[in-house]
Amino acid sequence: MARRDYVRRPKIFIWDAILVLPLMALLLYPRLVTLLALLAVGTLLFILDRRGMAIPMTLRWLRTFLVGRRRYIRPPRRL
Repeated sequence: MARRDYVRRPKIFIWDAILVLPLMALLLYPRLVTLLALLAVGTLLFILDRRGMAIPMTLRWLRTFLVGRRRYIRPPRRL
């Protein structure tokens, strides 16, 4: 078994199961804005999937981008 098969993402037909949250928002608040948000999230996930980036990997990259690569042993208030 390939290593990447250990962390297979659940899918509903051809879409990631992550799209269930925006889809629920669209069902509860049926407006053009939520439809566009659903399409944007779906397109972004599709592009990331084609590039080989999984959702957890993307979230780790985003956290590193926002916080930085430097890790501290102690919190800044305890110098």
